[in-house]
Amino acid sequence: MEEPDFADWVGRCRSDEDEATTAPVRALAATLDLATPATALGEPIPPAWHWLYFLATASRPNWGATAPRRAANSCHRSNCRAACGPAAASSSISRCASASASAASRRSRLSRARPASRASWSFVTVGHEIAGETGAAVSEEHIIVYRSAAVPGATAAAQQAPEDRVWLRRVTPDPILLFRFSALTFNGHRIHYDRAYCTEAEGYPGLVVHGPLQAMLLLELARAAEPARPVRRFDYRALAPIFDTGPFTVNGRPEGDGAELWTADGQGHLGMSGRASF
Repeated sequence: MEEPDFADWVGRCRSDEDEATTAPVRALAATLDLATPATALGEPIPPAWHWLYFLATASRPNWGATAPRRAANSCHRSNCRAACGPAAASSSISRCASASASAASRRSRLSRARPASRASWSFVTVGHEIAGETGAAVSEEHIIVYRSAAVPGATAAAQQAPEDRVWLRRVTPDPILLFRFSALTFNGHRIHYDRAYCTEAEGYPGLVVHGPLQAMLLLELARAAEPARPVRRFDYRALAPIFDTGPFTVNGRPEGDGAELWTADGQGHLGMSGRASF
């Protein structure tokens, strides 16, 4: 299928509304083995937990092989096939004062599109502004890599993770964890739950741990280590895939007015890096 010209999408906007109920919050807390952060409407939820809402609900005819097909009339990031695995992507979240409420709205805008250095790759920047009943709550920007299908067996160059961590959590990414997170975020990418597809079609050694799951675990590490210092901004970048072939680590250390954070696989290779500002 011919790739669309993302430059034609620049400036397109979309508005969505959702009911920010507490049920997804309770389910994610159970999935991540955390205390439930919000038990009633209006109570604050942790940074990035707004990803439980405004989910892309493409109908079955619009499904692709691994995710919803691109929709030329929409700039919603989940309607397009974003790169997962070796491709890098970066995001930032600021103004993190989210709360569960009866109604919430999000306005999204595709602000920039440019070709990458590799053939058939593109960088697309999408901004989201989320508001609840009390006003503006979250501002975020995603720089996403869109690419053609991965070459089976292709891997990214390994980058060694830092060793000067102060905070540490070890995570075993079993299929139940990955399936439940896919369900909670309505993520249809088969690389997260279909082992046969993942290993035979994509050539990966195992199921791929979600980038958003890693980002949430980084934020939760910082939140647990600094409970009195709310995160006001979070910048992160996915660098290499982490698979369910063994435990991985969530790491961090305080630095200045924030914290440096990263995930690493069992061989000490960097998966995601990030910085939280308090």
